[in-house]
Amino acid sequence: MTTATKPATKHINDLHFEHQVWLNNLRFYKDEIAIFEHRLEDVVTRNTDREFLAQVEHFQNQYIREKEVIDEL
Repeated sequence: MTTATKPATKHINDLHFEHQVWLNNLRFYKDEIAIFEHRLEDVVTRNTDREFLAQVEHFQNQYIREKEVIDEL
């Protein structure tokens, strides 16, 4: 008796489906970032405090980085 396990295999249709799910999720996240960026622009027009603007810049940089990562994937 052997206890060897059968290697896990996936059907190509399963892989295609997973790929499509990933792509749809990435598109969704990219759209969400765009919404957040527009909302941040609205907030900036109403607040001009230097400390607040520094925090806004942090978020803008984070959004830029997130979009770069999504584009690489």
